[in-house]
Amino acid sequence: MCRANFVRAAQCGRILSVKSLRRAWLIAAALFYLDAFVLNQGSIAVFTLLSVFFYRLPRAFLAVREPDIRKNRLQRAGIYTLMAVLILAANLLNNAHARSQAVRLITKCNDYKAKYGRFPDSLEALVPEFIHRVPRAKLVPGRNGRFTYTAAADSHQLMYTSLPPFARRFYVLEERTWKTLD
Repeated sequence: MCRANFVRAAQCGRILSVKSLRRAWLIAAALFYLDAFVLNQGSIAVFTLLSVFFYRLPRAFLAVREPDIRKNRLQRAGIYTLMAVLILAANLLNNAHARSQAVRLITKCNDYKAKYGRFPDSLEALVPEFIHRVPRAKLVPGRNGRFTYTAAADSHQLMYTSLPPFARRFYVLEERTWKTLD
């Protein structure tokens, strides 16, 4: 009977390799969704890359006498490295999307000011005359995916979270400048 112990993995043949790779793909997919779309931070990606380079790869290269084990460990390291790279890419794309949506909203706020002589009191004031609906900043659930618009007597700001829970980017409409908070 095949045991889950990697010392005996060569005796188990392909069954153990397929099971561990399938499990690695499932774990990587779950971590990708969690870090790229729920947390939207990249912290799991960074931790995973550190664990690959300082634990998984050295451990794979130590299995010199067991080529099947070495191959399996290298494949799993590759799966987790791919997951981390995809998380970081998804976060970069989300931030680029947020920035482009913000630029679009800023343009519409300036159009509103040109027509009415003042900036809108809320983003909803732009609907339906200037935009069909208020867009989401990012393709993530919760508050991290929304724009925050602040209207005061002398300042109007459009903000989104670039790296939750900190690193919020905001644009001051009167000054026409981008700034970072936190």
